[in-house]
Amino acid sequence: MAAQLRRAAVSVASNIAEGSVRRSGQEFRRYAEIALGSLAEIETQFEIAADFLVPCAQLEEARGKMQRVRQLLYRLIASLDSAGRGG
Repeated sequence: MAAQLRRAAVSVASNIAEGSVRRSGQEFRRYAEIALGSLAEIETQFEIAADFLVPCAQLEEARGKMQRVRQLLYRLIASLDSAGRGG
């Protein structure tokens, strides 16, 4: 599970980076949405791990960080949409 979490975490950052160098905002938006999917994967794995692996304090800290990343990704997508680059 740890390796799967690492891959998903790397995927979030990598998709944002790759999308940022694409020629169109529509492509960038698609990569940002893929990053959101990877974040959802991380959140699901943390919920599963919470049942038997992760101490409660660490889980709450991770949830807070994931929520912040989700907010930033939604803002990025909204910014791309309002700038006419996302649709």
